[in-house]
Order: sequence, then structure tokens, then C-alpha cells
Amino acid sequence: MRVLLLLIELKRVVNMSKIRTIYLYLGITILIIICFLLGGRFMEQSKILSSNQSPQITDIQEEQTFLIDSVYTIEAPFDTIEFDTIYLFQYIAYCLNISLASPHSCEVNISLIDPDLSSYDINERKLEWGYSGAEYIIFSFGTAMAGNYSLILSFVAEYNLNVHLCFFSKNGCFEEVIRKNEIETLLFYRITKFTSTSAYIEHNIWLNTEVDYQFFMGRVTPYIKENGVPLSINYSIVDPRGIEFRIYDSFNLTSDIQLYTFHFQTALPGLHVIRLEVLSKIPVNIGYYVIFSESSEQTNEPQTLPSINSMGNFYVPIQIVFYLSLFLSLILISLLYLLKIHQRKSSTKF
Repeated sequence: MRVLLLLIELKRVVNMSKIRTIYLYLGITILIIICFLLGGRFMEQSKILSSNQSPQITDIQEEQTFLIDSVYTIEAPFDTIEFDTIYLFQYIAYCLNISLASPHSCEVNISLIDPDLSSYDINERKLEWGYSGAEYIIFSFGTAMAGNYSLILSFVAEYNLNVHLCFFSKNGCFEEVIRKNEIETLLFYRITKFTSTSAYIEHNIWLNTEVDYQFFMGRVTPYIKENGVPLSINYSIVDPRGIEFRIYDSFNLTSDIQLYTFHFQTALPGLHVIRLEVLSKIPVNIGYYVIFSESSEQTNEPQTLPSINSMGNFYVPIQIVFYLSLFLSLILISLLYLLKIHQRKSSTKF
């Protein structure tokens, strides 16, 4: 009888040990999953916050740099001039001026190809020599990425002629609007490339109450009305509570007006989300920036990252997440090792 009772007690202890082991493994698995999800969340938040930092102000105040400034001969009836591997910097405005250098006329097609092989085109523009002198074409382009670009100019002419090509960088997109006194109030500046397969983007920006912010947005690449391709934008701002403010809804961007502006004040300080969706079948670059309005004091601190906001999205450095996960893993492994030792001692006693 004692042997039977001893066996029953041993079975109960073994079963309890198995149950404890199962619970321990289950707890370890749950904790590892939680650490993994939190780490992924923090990494994503860290990437968002770091990727949404504006370019340096010095990048916007670049002096004019002439990449092309020469006269070229065009031979009738068809001729092409190609410039390969022209390196262009990111978030900079470039301008191409084409003017006649002899008393003739021609048609010109312009194509600028970016590092992703997307082509920005202006087709069948006419140049004529009139009584007031030579006409000229201006091709303005704001870069969304840095890299080697290709410039292709195709000419159709009845006679041989000369053209003057001038390709240079300006002080930055919207340089006519961002005055020197506004450079000091610049909070956010970005140029983004939108295509039919990449039409949506979000940016996080920290806004304070009692501050009047002025938002600017516009096309920084050419658009041809005659091609009939629709081009519109959806633009909204989401506050820390998740309330969305629709600013532009299917707004047409095909007009000659290339810059639009509005004022915005928030009722709740915190991380706001700027949402842009551009509907276009051709690649188009959209530039946008935010400044303090002249009527507001500069009390914003955009470089200070929030620790927590009302949406529950908080930022923790990824180093802390890594070391915390490693520390918890070591503790769990130690507990598992001690439990194994305890089980062996218990089984030895019996």
C-alpha cells in the first residue's frame, strides 16, 4: 500500500512539474513575442521620426551652380543632344534655359530621366526668332532624390541653327516664396516623387498650441495640359487624437499656379501626421514645407522627440529596447535553468 501511495505521489509531482514547465515555456514564448512586437514598433517609430527630419537649411541655401552653359549647333532636320550622368543633389531646384542663338526656329522635346529611370517630359515646344529677339524655354525641376540623371533634347528644324543651353541649380524650390527671413522660421521641408504605383506618403511633425503655422505645397516638375493626364492631390492633417482635417480633396494640380498655401493652428500639442496622396499616371514631384507664420512667436522645438502622446505612440531608443530584451531573456533562461535543477533534485529524492 505504501508503495502504491508513493507511486501516486511521485506521479502527482511529476505531473505538477510538467504543468509548471509548460506554463514556463508558454510564459517565455509570450514574453518573447511581446518583446519582438514592441521592438518592431519602436524600430518603426524610430525610422519614421528619423526619416521625417527636414534637410539642413544650408542645403536650401545652396548658391547657383552652372552644370551646362554653352552654345550648341543643331543640324536640320533632326538632331539630338544627350547629357548622361549629370549628378543632381536631393531637395534642390534646377532650371534649364533653352534659347536660340541664331535667327531661326525649331521645335524641341525635353526629357529628364531620374536614377529610377522615370522620365519627366515636355513635348513639342516651339522656339522662334521674333522682332523682340530670341524666345526661350524654361524647364524647372525639383529633385526628390540624389543621383545621376540623364538629359535628352530632341530638335526638329528646317535649317541648321544654334541654341544656347544653360542648366543650373537655384537656391531651392520655392525660392521666390521662402524669403531670407522665412528661412529662420522653416520647420519642415521635403520634395517627394509620386507615381501611379507610389501615390501615398505620411510625415510626422510636432506642432504646439498657440502657434500659427503656414503650410505650402506645389508642383516642382513640369506638367503638360495638352496630354490630358489627370493630376490631383488629397492632403490632410491628423492630430494626436486621430482627428483628420481634410485640406485638399481631389484638388487639381494642372493649373499654372504651382504653389498653394494655408494656415493651421492645433488645439492639442503633439505629433501630427501629414498625409499626401497624389493621383497621377505620370511621375510628378511635389514640394511642401511648413513655417511659423509671421504672427506667431517661434516657440516650437521640432528637434525634440516626444516621449508619449495622447494616441499612445511613444518613442524609445532602439538601444534600450535591445538591451532590455537581452536582459529579460537572460532572466528567463536563468529561471528555466534553476527549475531544471529543482526538478532533478526532486526526482532524486524520490
